Amino acid sequence: MSRVVVFDETGAPEVLRIVDEPVADPGAGEVRIGNEAVGVNRLDQMVRAGMSPMPIRLPRARLGIEATGTIEALGAGV
Repeated sequence: MSRVVVFDETGAPEVLRIVDEPVADPGAGEVRIGNEAVGVNRLDQMVRAGMSPMPIRLPRARLGIEATGTIEALGAGV
C-alpha cells in the first residue's frame, strides 16, 4: 500500500486527506517511482484552491508535480 494525499473538491487545506492505495504495476511506457520526497509549490496551492491554470480531474485529485526517488519498476517499452 501507498499513502497518498488526495482531495475531492477544491478549497482550503482542510479538503486534503490521506488515503492508502494499492501500488499498481506500471503500464506500457510508464515507470513506477518510489518517492523519497515530493515538493509542494505555488502551483499545487493554486490547484488545491481551485485557481488552477489547467483543468484538474475530481474526485481524488492529487498534488505534487515535483518528486525525487528511485525507479522501482518499468512498464513494457521503457
